Amino acid sequence: MTGDIEFFNPNEVKSNCTFDFTTANTDNAAFLYDNDVRTPLSSDGSLEGVNEKLKIEFASSRAIDFIGVFGHNFKTGNVKYLNDSMVETDFSTPIAWTSNTTEKNNSYYFDQVNCLGIVVNVTYTIDTGEKSLGELRALDKFDTLPRAKKFKPSLDIDQNLKKKYDGGKDKIIDGIKFNATIGFDDLDDDNIETLFSLAERGRPFYIYLSPMSTLKTKRFFRVQDQYLVNMINDPKPKLPSSLVDGVTWENDLKVAEV
Repeated sequence: MTGDIEFFNPNEVKSNCTFDFTTANTDNAAFLYDNDVRTPLSSDGSLEGVNEKLKIEFASSRAIDFIGVFGHNFKTGNVKYLNDSMVETDFSTPIAWTSNTTEKNNSYYFDQVNCLGIVVNVTYTIDTGEKSLGELRALDKFDTLPRAKKFKPSLDIDQNLKKKYDGGKDKIIDGIKFNATIGFDDLDDDNIETLFSLAERGRPFYIYLSPMSTLKTKRFFRVQDQYLVNMINDPKPKLPSSLVDGVTWENDLKVAEV
């Protein structure tokens, strides 16, 4: 494990944006922000070598410092932001693909920028099929916590079992939600303030565990494993052995996906 746990404000790609796609159906724009990589937005008859542009205009200028491009089949393309003149502009660290053949989930960090929207340009795909994108996230990171001592994840599966005429059972899954208890034993005073801020927060946030992992292959720590959650426990920090000065805190963070 390497990095911190990261917290982001909700996606700026959302229902109040204006969407302009070359061939993809704008009626399906919600697939870009429905928090389900399995429901992609796809182009319609966009030939290989022909640019497919996904242009998203925000309702007003927004600050972002992270782009997530999850569940895609892009081999060649780029992502830019729309500046105050609505001109496509590179981020401080340009986002582009030239010969991508395997990665279908990508995350990008850059210097925070105020922008009026983002644009995805795609020319070639890995599989020569329609240009397809599961989730597009334009986020602002607002806080972090150090890597955890304990991590207990779970999936809350809303399922409906129906008995068949021959005695068997069919299983219908209506929804799957992420839950976790994350334990810390080395939190400083600023970290405790972060926990209180999360507990008092009146809107959900993305929790991102992937930076803690080097290989990013385990479930919950993959690049695409970013969950929109609420903190559901009250912060109750403890000082070990009743000590005060120079001693770090212990506390749990419990989150549940919205």
